[in-house]
Amino acid sequence: MDLRADAELATRTVAPQPLYRQSLAISAVLFCVFIALSFVLDPNAYLSTDVGGKTASLEAMTERGDWDLDMGYWFEESDPDGTLYPFAHTHHTPNGQWVNTTSYTMVYPARLLWSVGGARAALLLPILGAVLTAVAARALERRLSPGSDGAWSQWLVGLASPVAIYALDFWEHSLGLAAMAFGVVAVFDTVNGSERAVRSAALAGLAFGLAATMRQEALVYGFVNGLVVLVVVARRRSPLAALSAGGAMAAVALSVLTAYTVVNQMLVGDLGRLSRGAATAASASDDGFEARLSAAGATILYVLNGDHPMSYMLGFVLLVALMWLTMSALRGQTSELPRMFALAMGILIALLLLVLGPRFVPGMIPTTPLAAVGLAAAIHHRRWLPLACGLLPVPLLLSVQFPQGALPQWGGRYLLLTGLVLMVTGIALVREQHPRLIGGVAVGALAITIFGTTWSYIRMDEITDDWDALNAVTEENEVVVWRDFVKAREAGPLMIGERWLGAAWQDDQELAAELMAEQGIDQFIWIDEADGDLEEFPGYEMGEVLGEMDFFGQRMTRFVLAE
Repeated sequence: MDLRADAELATRTVAPQPLYRQSLAISAVLFCVFIALSFVLDPNAYLSTDVGGKTASLEAMTERGDWDLDMGYWFEESDPDGTLYPFAHTHHTPNGQWVNTTSYTMVYPARLLWSVGGARAALLLPILGAVLTAVAARALERRLSPGSDGAWSQWLVGLASPVAIYALDFWEHSLGLAAMAFGVVAVFDTVNGSERAVRSAALAGLAFGLAATMRQEALVYGFVNGLVVLVVVARRRSPLAALSAGGAMAAVALSVLTAYTVVNQMLVGDLGRLSRGAATAASASDDGFEARLSAAGATILYVLNGDHPMSYMLGFVLLVALMWLTMSALRGQTSELPRMFALAMGILIALLLLVLGPRFVPGMIPTTPLAAVGLAAAIHHRRWLPLACGLLPVPLLLSVQFPQGALPQWGGRYLLLTGLVLMVTGIALVREQHPRLIGGVAVGALAITIFGTTWSYIRMDEITDDWDALNAVTEENEVVVWRDFVKAREAGPLMIGERWLGAAWQDDQELAAELMAEQGIDQFIWIDEADGDLEEFPGYEMGEVLGEMDFFGQRMTRFVLAE
């Protein structure tokens, strides 16, 4: 591997002035923008169903006044195994708790915020994560382009990338990405400097270890970046220096994960995020090559939230167009054809999304188009280090990701670090000579981010309308039985204190009817697909159809105990 271009950085220094005042000013603006946007969004709904379990845990802790992650189960005496628990992916821990979160690193710091200001206050954590991610992007640009102040990367990563979307949802993505981004910065410092290489490697291990407690893809990124440290330091300095740096990085990362595992065992009796990551990886071979290929295409390229050849082709052609445009500019070619082709692709995708309406855009390239610019620029300038840190983990990540999560996502959430590293690389290597190119692609990136923010607003508003519709027909203490556990989990803290159950399969529905009859429950509301056949519940007869939940496409029907 030719590392000469990157090796030049070993003898160059980042711009000497701290520039902290400018960085703080930009951070303050980004923070205020995200705060303002958070007040536009409805706090009773989320962009992702996973958030429901975390917010329900926070609500339960706040109501009880403790720090116990247990969401409780009102029907536990009749259903001790939790067969009818209403939230998908709820784990009945060895300690007897009903837990629906694997990210204790984020939930516990949010506990005090939630008790003070509920969901809006808890959003301060993902907002902080987004701001820190932008700061890390600034630091990375300064290492890729010594002498640059990094302001462009800080602004664009903050406002014109998926980071802005994940700032507005109580998910771990922004905090996990911030930690991983600082980890990459530390890796750059490790391989480009000899005096404090071991300390920088230890900081990289700390960053990736902390990120892995929140995002399981951090395990892959950390592992591959550790290999990069070993190989590059061995070639530039010595095998002994490589072992010292790599050993420090691995030791600190393992120490963080070990401490996290011990705390998990103390709190709930299991491994939390680490056990979920291991299960996902172990099941990779069960999904089949076709499913994995489709998920990979969605994560990298898909423009539309649907498994359709058009989604793949649009994303692929956009990638080709942007790389062609960048390569032509860097080679000094004057043809207008690449620019017109890239512009036409951007307009086509914009028109398509406007016609189809707000929706998830799953792919990394459509939501982070500057990543395509960075990929082309890194290849052209032979800057292999950012490619190694950001791109090498991708095949392994795509081989072990959760395929069912590829389409209902924004911006390739498993590859957020790859998109960030490539995006900053493009800004660092192209902006000075071709500011109009970066500016033009940045406008497109900002437009797609605004589209995503609009989708978040519409989605959350319509989901809240569904909760209002359910509350309007539910009598006090009435039991609600959900066929779809995932849709029920969207409710988050609204479930706490309610008498909800879940029964996806006929055996479960028969069990629910039997146990409710034993408890003397004379009526309940059944929520199932609006266009499906109504189920029969032994011992109960169908009453009136109460209405529909428009966004979820669910029908609400009351069943009463048969006489």
